Amino acid sequence: MENAKRKINTTTPEELGNKSKRPKNFDLSQDKFTADGSRKTLHGNVYQLGLLTLAAIRAQAKGYDFNLISEAKEFKKFDDLVIDYGNKIIYLQAKHSSSEKTAFYSKQDFCGDYKSDASLAKYFDSWHRLRNYKYKKSKEDEAMERTAQYVFFTNKGVKNASTFLKETKFDGDEFLFNDLETKTYGIKPDKETRSEFIDAILASSKEVQSNSGDINLDQIEFEINTFLAEFIVKIEQPNSQDLAQIIIKELGKDKAIVGTKELNNALYSYMLEWLSNRSECLLKSDDFGKFIEATKGDINRFYLLQVTKAYKDEWEDSFSLVESRHFALVEGLRDFLDEENMDSNKRIAVFKDQGGGSELQIYSVITSMDSLKDDEWSFLCLSDPNLDLLPEILIGKSSKFYIVDCRSEEINDEKLQTLGEICQITLKNKKKLILLIRDKKSEELTNSLLNSEGNSSSIVKFESQPLTCQQIRDACNVHGGNIVEFESQPLTNQQIKDICSSHEGKYLSLAEREYRIQEIIDNKIGGIYELMSDAKYLLETIKSLYDEKWEVESEIPYGVYISNQMRKGEGYYSLSIITKKTANCYIVQDADYKKLCKQLRDVFADDAEFDESDKRLSIVIEETGFVLLKNADDLDEYESQILILTENPSSGKLGDKTYISLKILDNERFQIIENPNNLYLPDPEGIDFSNTDEQEQFIQTIISGSQLSVLMSPAGYGKTSFCKNLAKTCKSFPLWIIRIPLPKLQFDTKSRPNLSSFLQIDYEWQEVALEKDEKVSGRVLLILDGFDEVKNSESVKLINQWISTIPKSVSMLITTREYASYKLVLPTGKNSTFYKLTKFTKEQRKEYIKKFLKAILEAREESEEFKGFVEYITEKMQSKVNSHSRGVLDIPLESYIFCELLRPHILTQVKQNSYILKENIIDVLENIDVGNSAKLYQEFILAKSRLFLEKHLGINPENIVQKSVLFNLMGSYNQIIELNALKQAFDLNDMDLMENCANIINFDVNELKTLEDTGLLRVSKDGGRLNFNHETYQEFYAALAIIRGIVSDKGELHKTVQSLVRKHRYDPKFRFIFSTASQFSVSAGAMVPGYSIEKHLLSFWNILGEDGDILGAGAINLFKRCISEFTSVEREMLLSRIEGKKWAKFLKVAISCGEHGYEELQICDGQDRLPISSHQGEVDSCGDVDEEINMSKEYVAGEFRRRRKKENYQDYVKLLEIEAEKHTNFGDYWALDGGIEAIGYSGQFFSKNLAYYLMLRASQWPNNKRLVIQALKSIYRDIEANKNCNDAKANCFSVVKSLLKNRVGEKKNDLLLKLLYVVDFDFLDYLIDDLSQLLSTDKHKTFHRFLKWNHPPLITVWFETIRFILLVAKKLMYAVLIDESENKIFLIKDKKIEINFNKYTNTISEIFGSSMLNLLRIIYESNKTERCDDITLDESNVKQIEKNIFVQLKNEELFDILFDSLKDNGTKLLKLYQKLSEYESVTSHCVKKYIAELKTSKATEIDARWSICGGIEVAGYTGIYFNREIAEYLIVRSGFWPNNRTKAIEALKRIHDTLNDPSINESQKVYPIAVKAYNQCIENFSALDLVKLKNI
Repeated sequence: MENAKRKINTTTPEELGNKSKRPKNFDLSQDKFTADGSRKTLHGNVYQLGLLTLAAIRAQAKGYDFNLISEAKEFKKFDDLVIDYGNKIIYLQAKHSSSEKTAFYSKQDFCGDYKSDASLAKYFDSWHRLRNYKYKKSKEDEAMERTAQYVFFTNKGVKNASTFLKETKFDGDEFLFNDLETKTYGIKPDKETRSEFIDAILASSKEVQSNSGDINLDQIEFEINTFLAEFIVKIEQPNSQDLAQIIIKELGKDKAIVGTKELNNALYSYMLEWLSNRSECLLKSDDFGKFIEATKGDINRFYLLQVTKAYKDEWEDSFSLVESRHFALVEGLRDFLDEENMDSNKRIAVFKDQGGGSELQIYSVITSMDSLKDDEWSFLCLSDPNLDLLPEILIGKSSKFYIVDCRSEEINDEKLQTLGEICQITLKNKKKLILLIRDKKSEELTNSLLNSEGNSSSIVKFESQPLTCQQIRDACNVHGGNIVEFESQPLTNQQIKDICSSHEGKYLSLAEREYRIQEIIDNKIGGIYELMSDAKYLLETIKSLYDEKWEVESEIPYGVYISNQMRKGEGYYSLSIITKKTANCYIVQDADYKKLCKQLRDVFADDAEFDESDKRLSIVIEETGFVLLKNADDLDEYESQILILTENPSSGKLGDKTYISLKILDNERFQIIENPNNLYLPDPEGIDFSNTDEQEQFIQTIISGSQLSVLMSPAGYGKTSFCKNLAKTCKSFPLWIIRIPLPKLQFDTKSRPNLSSFLQIDYEWQEVALEKDEKVSGRVLLILDGFDEVKNSESVKLINQWISTIPKSVSMLITTREYASYKLVLPTGKNSTFYKLTKFTKEQRKEYIKKFLKAILEAREESEEFKGFVEYITEKMQSKVNSHSRGVLDIPLESYIFCELLRPHILTQVKQNSYILKENIIDVLENIDVGNSAKLYQEFILAKSRLFLEKHLGINPENIVQKSVLFNLMGSYNQIIELNALKQAFDLNDMDLMENCANIINFDVNELKTLEDTGLLRVSKDGGRLNFNHETYQEFYAALAIIRGIVSDKGELHKTVQSLVRKHRYDPKFRFIFSTASQFSVSAGAMVPGYSIEKHLLSFWNILGEDGDILGAGAINLFKRCISEFTSVEREMLLSRIEGKKWAKFLKVAISCGEHGYEELQICDGQDRLPISSHQGEVDSCGDVDEEINMSKEYVAGEFRRRRKKENYQDYVKLLEIEAEKHTNFGDYWALDGGIEAIGYSGQFFSKNLAYYLMLRASQWPNNKRLVIQALKSIYRDIEANKNCNDAKANCFSVVKSLLKNRVGEKKNDLLLKLLYVVDFDFLDYLIDDLSQLLSTDKHKTFHRFLKWNHPPLITVWFETIRFILLVAKKLMYAVLIDESENKIFLIKDKKIEINFNKYTNTISEIFGSSMLNLLRIIYESNKTERCDDITLDESNVKQIEKNIFVQLKNEELFDILFDSLKDNGTKLLKLYQKLSEYESVTSHCVKKYIAELKTSKATEIDARWSICGGIEVAGYTGIYFNREIAEYLIVRSGFWPNNRTKAIEALKRIHDTLNDPSINESQKVYPIAVKAYNQCIENFSALDLVKLKNI
């Protein structure tokens, strides 16, 4: 070739630097290059690698055990991908094109020689060799051959494919791509196509050519046809880029795989390494799976980085607080974790945490390992959700060790299984694991996690009290190997002191209390000090310390608190307590001997004879085993008897005898004052509150452990102030005082209380310390304030459930108004004590005023000038109070209000003139009206309003003389407060009232925040709610809203007020509201402009009284409360205006009951509805007791008391039933001496048989009845504490019902009435359910019962049932209301119970109900104050009700049902027609039904009894519907038997009288027919018969 001249580039370097002058193609980034070399072929390798990877992924996903082979010489031209599934093998050749120019094959390619990629000839040769190769036998069964697939796989297409290929599908196609339009073909079977391909194969096949001399053409063509039938052509398959995406997508199907792309990259490297390995063509499924799992584990370890970082950050700060010299680091821990010891067989460490700073020790070791990376380890808690990833992570290659904190979790089976899996994988993968365990869990985990041979050699233990090697081997079932032991000790007292030495002046908080840390350490106080031995909690405590003690402002106004006295409620018993024989001796202190003798006679009644012959005046009560001794020192002579003494014996005389001392309260009540042997005592019969003393005398009892105190007092008596002062005055104990305002307590969806905002717990150490202190008596006092303010019944239920779960060692104080106390369900096992706060004494009120003045004037030094000022003001205020006889200001809250309303005047006075008195302050004192609480509150609001107006309107309050002017200026402010108070007090959800009234008031809601300046309330953060500083403020404003609604006469507020008053007037929780509104009604007031006594007084009282209680108990109780602060003048004025009102009689009783008493109103504050205090003395225990039970009277009660909580207790109760049946005799003492008490412990298993036994014993003996009442209380309490006890409850109430029904003739029913207050509305529900059973019977069945011969009549039964319900309701102080339009009776108190006669499908019940309501209305409208038990049902009432009911039988359908059920019984049929005739309800239909029966055999056969038993007599009641058919029947029957003739004559006589009745309308069509039939009938009787007829 000729050399060409080279052209020299003359571009200078400068020109090269000038971009604009560069040669056109000099910028490489802008040029395009042509692929050559390996780039032209590499895409095929990538394609092959992708197919191999995909095949492995899919096989593993399906759980196949596979072998993957590639580029193995043995597989000839199918060597790109061979995958063996055991019973199936796929041989695949892949061809990939990256160029559009070669994107298609043609038919010629398939017919071509070996050089063609698609040559059928070369694939036939490979097929021919493989089909007879050694791999053809099945792996599972050598007698079977593998299924083989021969696949030609390409991303290229085929031109004119349909001419020689056909689409096909085959089972087990592992290379389907549903999201892509790929195609799978087979060779067409037609002869023409096959012939062409056979020829091509014969021409190019090396296999054919090498055996050409021996070839059998027919045989070879058969084999070629077989090959063509098996050869699979997959075309237009995904290219290499598509395969890459498909692989990522396939990996992503496993949701457990995270980091899919990362896994794909790792997998690509793995497969590439395998494919490029010339020494290994086989990839096994186990190896592939292990790689996948290991890679997943390595990827998942990054999830733990955040946990690792959090651990390091936390303990880096902690480590800086502690010097290493304060710790003794665990030896060997560093060596255990060191990478150099990774091959050691010691791989699991059980680190016993005994408080020696385990986290710090681990942290210090980890930080010393310089080469350790954060992704190679982590610290996890057992509850960490990432723990589930740990088994996978440990399989990976990158991780080294992990620490699992198992200390704070309960180790259940699921967690044990997880930990066991982690341990086994740790050992298998030669990683290391530390299990951080509490000391007590170490053996449990060791035994549970590694209970297999040889594993214990992999355990390391760090502990303070090490187990021996043999103990570990025994626990882990170890047969060999060595165990290394380490120790870790909790912090010593000295270490704690040293660590805290630099913080000794700092403080920490426990709920509402705070302590100096040095005080805690020096005195080793409480659970917090116990925690300090644990370095973790000690460091948390140090972090929470603060430098200065909080200056906490007193929540009591101005910090002024005067302790009003308290009354302690103490249980009392009747003298029958001795009959239980609990003690060997009863000492009745200071008893009059003769009087006690009389009382004992009443107790034993006819049970025993009294032998008074003994000279020493001892009385032997025979049969009972009791001896009453005048001389206490004579007790030695009576060894086996129970002794009753009136004085203490000489010292030592009692010896080993157990005794109980009693104190006499009055003639019938005795109190236990001494029980030194801690003998078991039943629930007291009542509570006596006569024990009055200073608060300090009771506080120690309140805060003592296992004590539940209930503080009950009306509004304003200082319950909340007492709680706040208690927290302030208790010095060192209890450690925790936690006060929870119950109305603010919220519960989560699992009914658990959310206490976080009350506990003030910000650190874990506080929570753990509290848990420790809760278990120690006296360390924690829980104050639950305002139980009565919880309005929602579901919340009350949740609170009671929560209280029952609080540890017994925690002291509890619950405050409530008295009316709500019965809603408390007190837990057993706690000593329950009840308290009441009293009113201020005169001295206490004076002291309060003095301290209040001192506080507001900030007078630190009481100068003579100041003392004189205070004395003068105090005397003036005192004289103001003394001028009113109703006791205003005796209540602590009212004393505060009185002082507070004077505060602005006093401050102004002092500011201007020091302590020099001026007439201004004197005038103020003179003008203040505190005649009742409503006036006092009005004056209080007035004072607050002056300050508010001065601040917001700039008005000088001293310039406003008239109160009405001031309240007019406050008008819209007060009204918006009133509406909010009304809404909150009555829990109104309807916002229409608020919006409508707010629009009328014209008040900007955005100004609500300013209302805080009244000093009466706070506005919620969202501005949507007013939170009153005291509930009485809310109630006062609600009362004002009611009066304002009365004044408005119409509109939304008026309608709402009317509805609210009528709905809630009898509910005791609204007592203060209606009392305040009542005071406003008679005294008006400046706060309600426009109110006129003349115009509006009756408007209010009519709403309060009309359509109200018809029996009086509820109404009288309501009126009594409403007029409690009325003056005599106000009462007389009210009486003069209500004359003639139906409800006036009840108001008159309420006014007079203070002077004359009223039996039904003796109990009206819920005092006898108190929760029953828990058992005194012996603590209930379900510990080990003998299976055999002693049923003798001396032991039976104790036996059942101890067994109450045993799982099989129901079986014991069944034994008690059997035993009780043995003691039904009248004179049997088993019941009195223990049997009835034992039955009282049956609780939720109380049965019908036991109920019957109690009824029997109560009816036999009064002293038995008293015990039965006590037993029922105990049974009901247990039923209430358990669920699904409906049968037991019904049995319990059946006994209560029996006791009430048999109460007639008893002098007193105190115990029974108290029992009634315990069961209350539950019992009423039971009675009403009984009534429902009576009234819900089908109509015709009810008529059946009306027609029965037995007595009493059904109407009487119904009436007595309702009368009994009303009697109970009245005893329980329910108001009874009737609604005749709705046919309902309502029983209303704090719950509304309904008797709805319309709900029964039985029309008869509806008629009876309306008749009953009419009767009650008549009684109500009478001028008498009828008592419920005086209501009687006379004959006229019965007849009227019965008539109303039988009129219903004019309904043909109803009559037919009843008639058909009676028609075969002549007697019953006669009774029916008699009643129909009596109430003029016989119709033509009734007679037609009767005539139809006259044609039956029972009427026509001569010997049939139907006619003589009533069938003939029925004819006499057919009246004007008498006809020929009936007449013929009478004639026929008269001819059969003389007695039939007699009955027929009697029937004709009735017909005669009916037809001759002047009231009969003779113009009716049936009348002449009846007359004619009658005349024809008598013609067939003899003259003698006619004489008889005439005589009749």
